[in-house]
Amino acid sequence: MPPRLRVHRTLAKKRGIFFCPNCSLWRLTSLNSYHSKPVVSRSFQSQSASSVAIRGAPTPQAEISPRLKNLHEALNKVNDKATNYVSLSRLQLALRSLESRDPIIRVAVLGINGTPATQKFVRLLVSDPLKEEGTWEKELYSDDGTLQSPTTPGLLLRYGEEPKLVRQSMLISSLAIPSHFLHKHNLEILISTIETYGGRTIETDTNQTLKIPNLLERALVPILESTDSGGRYASMTHPVHKTLIYGEGVDGIINLTKLDPSQMTIRAEDFTLLKVAMDVAGLPKAGEVLEKKNILPVVSSSGANALAIFRKSVNNSLAYEQEWTQSKIDAVIEWVSQGTDRNTELKPVLRSYFRNLLQSASENIEMEETLKFKELQNSSVSEKTRGALLQAIDKWAEFAHTELQKELDRVCVSKNWRKLAWWKLFWRADDVAMIASEIMERNWLIESEKEIIFVVGRLQQAGLLPEEISLQNPVKGKQIRPSYLESEETGQNIDPNQRPERRYWPIQIPDTRLSLTNTTVPPLQSRAQSLLLQTISTTTLTAVLSGLLFVSVPAASLYSAGTIAAFGLVYSLKRLQSKWEQARERWVGDMREQGAKVLREVEAIQRYRIENLGRKKEDEEIVKERGEARAAVERAMRVLDEMEEKET
Repeated sequence: MPPRLRVHRTLAKKRGIFFCPNCSLWRLTSLNSYHSKPVVSRSFQSQSASSVAIRGAPTPQAEISPRLKNLHEALNKVNDKATNYVSLSRLQLALRSLESRDPIIRVAVLGINGTPATQKFVRLLVSDPLKEEGTWEKELYSDDGTLQSPTTPGLLLRYGEEPKLVRQSMLISSLAIPSHFLHKHNLEILISTIETYGGRTIETDTNQTLKIPNLLERALVPILESTDSGGRYASMTHPVHKTLIYGEGVDGIINLTKLDPSQMTIRAEDFTLLKVAMDVAGLPKAGEVLEKKNILPVVSSSGANALAIFRKSVNNSLAYEQEWTQSKIDAVIEWVSQGTDRNTELKPVLRSYFRNLLQSASENIEMEETLKFKELQNSSVSEKTRGALLQAIDKWAEFAHTELQKELDRVCVSKNWRKLAWWKLFWRADDVAMIASEIMERNWLIESEKEIIFVVGRLQQAGLLPEEISLQNPVKGKQIRPSYLESEETGQNIDPNQRPERRYWPIQIPDTRLSLTNTTVPPLQSRAQSLLLQTISTTTLTAVLSGLLFVSVPAASLYSAGTIAAFGLVYSLKRLQSKWEQARERWVGDMREQGAKVLREVEAIQRYRIENLGRKKEDEEIVKERGEARAAVERAMRVLDEMEEKET
């Protein structure tokens, strides 16, 4: 696709870029700092860097047919939005073709590696056998078939009543000729060359090759290049509507294979824009083989003989017909003039040209999207690595929940836990906080905390976390309340993906342990002390009441009075037992619940990191630009389809 270049007016003036009124393209007249030929970076980037800034070129007032106005506006939209995905030279030619009631169809005849007989072959296409040999024919070639006109890379043949050769620049000359063929079909023929260098390929991950259809773009936008004696290099693109590639003999066939046809994906409908003609003089069996390959075999020498014989005498018409039929030049003439009918609003060759232009732009958009996707995919963490990390998280979650369950079950039968039996509270009430804190520090998700740190280290090693982030606590000295407490206080569910601070070391477990120690152990200590106080006070109160009854009521026996004290003692101890066991079970249950909650939170955070981090995203502005370009191309394609439906 064309590069993302923006050439401003100041830059154009500074580098000597001028507008060529003949071809409506920009070209470099002098670049002292460029003495070597530029390298074309993409096959469809056929215009040089000097020819991309044609958007600001002044154009005369166009006369556009009302039926073609929508198509012209759609192509202008493509020019504005899809600059980076379309050949600007071809697009400008398409726009100019719509700005005329009877547009000139420009055809290129390109000799492979500068085939010397190309000019002689073109002469057979445009000459009139009913007329004597014109001066322009003698001007075009000498007896040995070499060009007599100024040695420029390109020669443009156009219709003119009087033959006139004009050297427009060091790159191109124009020759006006009174050719009935050019006048009838309103044609211009560009004679130039095409070099035999192969197409470029891109390797994919699956060892398949992404084909780049570059020959059609190169053929439809020939690049005229020249270097003068002073070392100045100049180039110009000269877009055409259709191209005929010409070769001669065995060398031509060999050079044709060097154009890498195996790497070109040319659609069948595009053969109306590109064709190959091969001179097979002296190769009688080559013609049939080439015809099967959709190549036109010709015999230029027979055509030249036929033309000379007929001009010598009209009586030689039979010999002329035999020689001309043997030359098969008529098939080439028919292809060159195909689609140039003037009885339609839009010539068929222009419809094919527009459709190919829009399809190429659409393919370029898809190609860039594919390449960008592959680039982002290759620079991101692979799905295989992500899958392995997800398996590691699954194993950790299973291990952590198992550890939480088993450790708390073991705590309930441990020696320290038995120290907190209800009947030991009378001398252990002050040790409840110490014992509970020790249980939290030694038995609550200790191994799970170590394992998750190792798993997060694997995440960082895989590139999911920034390398400069340390796996240490980034907020040392600051007490952080766990999210489950914040959720309980606010009554809202906190999304683990929207944490207030980005923490790469998984500190949720130690933070929750610290918070539980600070928020649940003191209440448990207070509960033990309050229950013990209630038990002692109830027992004391009933004992006092029993003593008062024994003293104040002489008839009451010691046994009767002691019943009240015994009842108070039993009641208070039973109440101490039940309430304390409930408090212990509730505390253990809270440890299980909050442990499971923090494990789910840690798991969710690490899963989010694995599934979402480490994926590089394309610039939104470029994505938006590509979307606008695709919409502009699709709209132009719809307008073209609607025009074809109306004509049929």
